[in-house]
Amino acid sequence: MLGRLADAIGDEHADPLRHEVATVAVKHLAGVISTWERQLPADLNTSIYRYLLRLDPARRERHAVKVVEWQAVSLEADRTKRLPALIQQGQFVMLFLYYYDVLGSLGVQVDAPVLPPMAERDEQRMIQGWRSRPDDVPEPFTASDGTQYLSSEFLRFGWYLTHGDLKDDPVFDRTRELMNDIAGHNMRRFYRQMLASEHLPDPIRVVLRRHKDSYAQYVLPD
Repeated sequence: MLGRLADAIGDEHADPLRHEVATVAVKHLAGVISTWERQLPADLNTSIYRYLLRLDPARRERHAVKVVEWQAVSLEADRTKRLPALIQQGQFVMLFLYYYDVLGSLGVQVDAPVLPPMAERDEQRMIQGWRSRPDDVPEPFTASDGTQYLSSEFLRFGWYLTHGDLKDDPVFDRTRELMNDIAGHNMRRFYRQMLASEHLPDPIRVVLRRHKDSYAQYVLPD
């Protein structure tokens, strides 16, 4: 529903009546969400306020605060459920991808877009390149002009191996093991880098520090 509202408001060629109805609906949602939010899942609240951040500029500052508030609640819940589950399964690449997905707009610095729009032939050429050298695993960090970045190549390859076309391809079984080993050995570095980011909102920083402490309880030192 929110996506359709966004399309109706953002499309300057949309039917005027449709645009007006969508605008009224967003204003109504912005006015009543505070009544509903305590009864809704944290992830849903985060999504709603992110949409309102785009669609209701008059209350942008309030919506931005709410996005951070509910994202912190969601992160705290994941600390006791998702984090230990991924660690116990040895899915450290998925843990990297989880943090990128959750914190991508809050200070995670990546050297390039992770999943840019791509023609099918270009995607197939990329996949074929991976097939020709499945053990050529990228490092999770890059550096430029003294700044450390998450590697878009590492995240992109990891996404295809865990969620995309290569998810169940046995050719990459060893590659998944290698990438999980590399990701696991670099998790502490990732936490340090994220916690040092000046862009990270304080409520998120507090919860991420708890994630780092919980991770240390589950995993032996490198």
